[in-house]
Amino acid sequence: MNFIRSRFNMIHTIQLVANLDNKFGGPAKSVPSLSNSLRKYEVGVDLVSSKLYKLEENDFINRYGLQERWYSFESKFIKRFGYAPKMLSKISSLSQQTKSNTIIHIHSLWKYCAYCGKVVAKKNNLPIVISPRSSLYGESLKRGKFQKKVAKLFFVNQLLNKSSCIHVTSKFEMNEVRKQGIKNPIAIISNGIDTTEFQNLRTKKQAKHSLGIPDYNNVVLFLSRVNERKRLEQLIKCFNHSYKNNPDWCLLIVGPHEQPYFDNQIKPLLKEIPQEIREKIYITGNLSGRRRLDAFAASSLFVLPTKFENFGMAIGEAMAAGLPVLTTDMTPWLDLQGINAGITISSDLGDLQDAFNSLISKSNEELKVMGLSGQKYIEENYSWNRIAKQMKDVYAWILNKKDQPDFVYLNQEK
Repeated sequence: MNFIRSRFNMIHTIQLVANLDNKFGGPAKSVPSLSNSLRKYEVGVDLVSSKLYKLEENDFINRYGLQERWYSFESKFIKRFGYAPKMLSKISSLSQQTKSNTIIHIHSLWKYCAYCGKVVAKKNNLPIVISPRSSLYGESLKRGKFQKKVAKLFFVNQLLNKSSCIHVTSKFEMNEVRKQGIKNPIAIISNGIDTTEFQNLRTKKQAKHSLGIPDYNNVVLFLSRVNERKRLEQLIKCFNHSYKNNPDWCLLIVGPHEQPYFDNQIKPLLKEIPQEIREKIYITGNLSGRRRLDAFAASSLFVLPTKFENFGMAIGEAMAAGLPVLTTDMTPWLDLQGINAGITISSDLGDLQDAFNSLISKSNEELKVMGLSGQKYIEENYSWNRIAKQMKDVYAWILNKKDQPDFVYLNQEK
């Protein structure tokens, strides 16, 4: 009887995301990690996504044993939109499991899964939580303006109006959301970092050997989706300019490529660089599993000159792996100097070269000390269990099971 009562009162969530393949970047890590920790707090979780690749795989879903709760539907016709004909009926079916306590949590605002979430929520009078994941930044809204204008008129405006809460990962992202005239309650909850996968990294020598990098090289790591927003071309120029005084360093570029950016900007830039330097730039494409961890293990410094990030999973992972970080002030990682874990520069990149030179001129021991400082900071502040507890509190507040958490801000609050 107690089990039945507990089951009846249990919060059930349907987590909707455009794609969960390893190539999808941050959400492919953070959504399964959040889901895994939510289950520890007795929050039911179903994952629903569209399938963009025939050989789809997610290391985190496999690690956490979430396969049975992951429903992935093949995209057809308009793949960019993630249209999957069978998705709507599945979400509708899942919403009936514990209808009175079900919340639909949307992680991909402009995609078909979000439209499905809106339809099911309206039909069953279910609350919605939206994690826009930087998609409501002014800069993001400039990309694909026509498609987003159509999506707004078709379903996004209605979805935003109906949502019970917007989840952001920083005050900066909250301000960006408010600039769009959105008045919904906003919860500020950072992403978490699964530090366990970085506890048994291979030695630098072993990891370099795995990636085909000579042991005598120190490694600068860029690990992210290779697109215009991440400004890889600026890092390559920076590496080129610094090489003469630092010939013992190489640059490792890891992440899926987005065309035409890679073809039109990165390839021509590499052709302009002297061959001696070009041979010190290793481009792997997307890595997963052990080889992805080897990229962190092989490196001594992480650099991401991004235009903006709502969180920056790769930055937190680099710190968890014990790497000093160089990134911009358009991320939540504003106090890297304050915790002696790296350098945060202006987003206009005016200080990129000086900051880069400053870090690669440090001794390996100095870089190691900085890396350990960042690692400790991540371990103390970014536990997924802590983040999941906060998210459960938001769900419980929305369902009138708990008072408003102090990290939830109403429109009139600052």
